[in-house]
Amino acid sequence: MVSAGRTKYTLSLISFVVLLPLLIAALGFWEFSREETSVGSLSQRQIEIVQTIQSLRDLKAKNPLATVEDETGKKYSVSLAISMFEQDLADAASFSFLNPHLLPFATMGLGLTSALVGCFGLLSIQSMGRRARRSRADLLKSFQRGQKLLPWLLALLGFSVITGLACAIIYETLHYLPDILAAKKGAKLLIAAALAVLILIFYAFKLVWDVIKSSRAAFERSPLHLLGRSISEADAPELWRFVRQVAKKAKATMPDRIVVGLDQCFFVTENQVVLANGETLPPGRMMYLPLPYMAFMTEEETAAVIGHELGHFTGEDTEYSLRFSPIYASAVHNLRAVDTISEGNENIFDLVTSKPTLMLGEYFLSSFDHAVQHWSRIREFAADAMGASVASGRDIVSSLLRISVLEPHVNGVLRAYWERGGRETEGTSTLEALRQRVREHGFNDPAEHLEQTQTHPTDSHPSLRQRMEALSIAPTAELLESACTRHDSGLLCKLGLEAGSQPETESEGGEALPLRTSITQTLETEFAQKARENQEEEVRTLRAMEAAGAETRALHEGGWWTRFLLLLMGGFFLFIAVAATASTLGKLSLLGLGDGMAVENQIDFQTMITHPRGSEYVILGFFLIGLFFLTWLVIIQIRRGKPVLTLNTKGILVGAPAVEIPWTAIEDYGVTELTTNYSSTLTLLLTLSESCTPPTLSGDRRVKHLKKERKIRITVPAFRKLSSAAFAELFGRYLAAGRAREELKRRT
Repeated sequence: MVSAGRTKYTLSLISFVVLLPLLIAALGFWEFSREETSVGSLSQRQIEIVQTIQSLRDLKAKNPLATVEDETGKKYSVSLAISMFEQDLADAASFSFLNPHLLPFATMGLGLTSALVGCFGLLSIQSMGRRARRSRADLLKSFQRGQKLLPWLLALLGFSVITGLACAIIYETLHYLPDILAAKKGAKLLIAAALAVLILIFYAFKLVWDVIKSSRAAFERSPLHLLGRSISEADAPELWRFVRQVAKKAKATMPDRIVVGLDQCFFVTENQVVLANGETLPPGRMMYLPLPYMAFMTEEETAAVIGHELGHFTGEDTEYSLRFSPIYASAVHNLRAVDTISEGNENIFDLVTSKPTLMLGEYFLSSFDHAVQHWSRIREFAADAMGASVASGRDIVSSLLRISVLEPHVNGVLRAYWERGGRETEGTSTLEALRQRVREHGFNDPAEHLEQTQTHPTDSHPSLRQRMEALSIAPTAELLESACTRHDSGLLCKLGLEAGSQPETESEGGEALPLRTSITQTLETEFAQKARENQEEEVRTLRAMEAAGAETRALHEGGWWTRFLLLLMGGFFLFIAVAATASTLGKLSLLGLGDGMAVENQIDFQTMITHPRGSEYVILGFFLIGLFFLTWLVIIQIRRGKPVLTLNTKGILVGAPAVEIPWTAIEDYGVTELTTNYSSTLTLLLTLSESCTPPTLSGDRRVKHLKKERKIRITVPAFRKLSSAAFAELFGRYLAAGRAREELKRRT
């Protein structure tokens, strides 16, 4: 399956980057092959016109009043025909200088250039990808070169493809220019061709400018925002002593600072870090330690994980990540500069102008990603080996298994605590709530996590099974069972991170000093404060959304143009019927109708209706058609008095008689508008949630229930005094208000 997908992608890549430019070159060659023919055809046309003029002059000499007939059957005097052909001869002579001899060569040259650029780009990127797998130094060098080369490849490929296509259009326009101008809508065709060429040329220069501008854009590395506390050695000497012992044993580089927190997992970085309390950490190596995980991990397991993370410092992984970021960001900027294709909305223009450059840029990023992931996996295995050297391979595997089974519990507790706005449940903190949850529910089977990759904010990891295989550790039943231990390890107290961990000390006078505030308590307070601020902001947002849909809004059917046409058509046919009837009865002759409908024996109106004869069938038909249009108008007018939709705080009322659909029953919606020369039709498509009971709709033809698809379709000519865009915005606002109202109820 993967191989088939890869083959399909490769074929698509070659088709757009190489074959499409070759097709443009082939188009130029075809135009070149027609060049002599086109010159000869123009001369031949002039000869034919001269011969025709001579024939017409001979005819005029014989009969000055003679007429000629064209292919459509229209007749002209011979003098007028001679004047018309003389004008054609002058036009043909004036167009003779427009033979575009060089344009086919330009089309061929630009097509071949773009094909060569595409081939060179594909081969260069492939070569860089292979070299990048030799070493991480080669990886950096290769893609630094690619960073400089990619903008030129994209700009040259896109410019040559687009301008080659423009040259082909110009040639075809000039080639058929006499015929275009002679055609009935020749002026419109010429204007359309000129606009197409101008758009292509404008887009070609715009693409080049956008790529150059994106390449010069300064790379700004976003800081990493963390909810945690930077711990100095004075704050937790036991913790720093423990980390220093691990670093010494692993012969690894020590971090410059340690941050502890509640809502992340173990990781290291050299990126700029901004803490939630506003503190910006100085540049350097930072290690993050998660207290919820450490609360259940043994000292050996924690030492193995810390040894693993310090291995990234020693292997310069974090430094390489920082150096890779500008290269990757630059390529992404180049790609965005040429990406004009909306997802699921490709058209011929996009496929020809944007797709070749877009796919070449994506191929570069794909090669970059594959190389980075290749070395990332190697470095992860090397870091695991360093962690195992601190403790043992079993300890590093045990720590990975324990983190995997703990993650759902940690995320669940933190999410619930965050949603409650930092309010404690029965007076417990997040750590106590986690301990209680683990005691009550235990862990799921660790074997379910063997294919899982560890969560990490700045890097990717191999699967747990692959990391175990690299350490030659099998997932035995005993190992999996040991990862499900429910009791607290006590490590936080031992490392001086939780209350009760700091023994009382004495001052110089022998007096006992009070215990320092525990780090976990400080983190809990900060986390609760941020959760409260977040909830307050969310509540303010929800109340603002709720207020936006507080009023009841009734929407009536519009379509004034439809009603006007019905009135006009109904009145017209009734007028014809009445006029013809009056003429037939001999009382009125209007618009000449009586001349063709008069009868020898006058009959009364009743007789004509009950026993129609001949043309009276036509009169009766006009009358019935007019009556039909006016009846339709009356029905629409009556229907307009009742709203199609009513939006209120509970939901929508739809149809006549109205049926209520709660906001909670609407999973999604879409608004489309079909516009013709004379009218527009608006369609609202509602997708109902699986949990709701489908409503029983009335017989209103404007409302249709698509039961199998769980959708409701509402179709109206238009809403009164409301455009389709305004209606879509209004409906979305009321739907958001309904959902906000339900969320506020849930939170209270």
